[in-house]
Amino acid sequence: MKSGISNRNELTLQSQRQIQRFVLRPNRSLPYRGKIVLITVIAIGLMTPLSFVSGVMIWYLLVPAGLTFSGMLLALWSNERAGKFREIIEVSPDFVRIRCVGIGRPDFEVQFNPYWAKLSLETDRYVENRIVLSQSAQSYSIGEFLAPEERETLSGVLAETISRSSIRQ
Repeated sequence: MKSGISNRNELTLQSQRQIQRFVLRPNRSLPYRGKIVLITVIAIGLMTPLSFVSGVMIWYLLVPAGLTFSGMLLALWSNERAGKFREIIEVSPDFVRIRCVGIGRPDFEVQFNPYWAKLSLETDRYVENRIVLSQSAQSYSIGEFLAPEERETLSGVLAETISRSSIRQ
């Protein structure tokens, strides 16, 4: 009977603990409607010279115009697909969990203990203000797709959140 009470108390304590969640996603400044306008303008721009040409000469313009339009559509599709990537950071008194979710790649999850995790802001020749969360031999770089200023701000917020969550109540 005593173990049932302790389990119930553990469940109550776990439900009262607060989990803070951060969702990071790449910046995408061109909305869906903007992409439609861009595709329309490019199509009109590529079709205008074709209206002045007739006969066999049209094929010398039609093939490069079609390839250009197809390449632009492929680039926009690839950009849209890459924008669906997410890094979800969850911080609680029991864990710091980072989940990476994206289209076309397997989901990835890494978990750290907030009492032993070390958050550092590093700069190397490839990435300025790299946020690295490490514990023992395990480390993970957070938000590499963000701007350096955004990474610096995120580092401060995460350090404060992790330090607050690691204080035992």
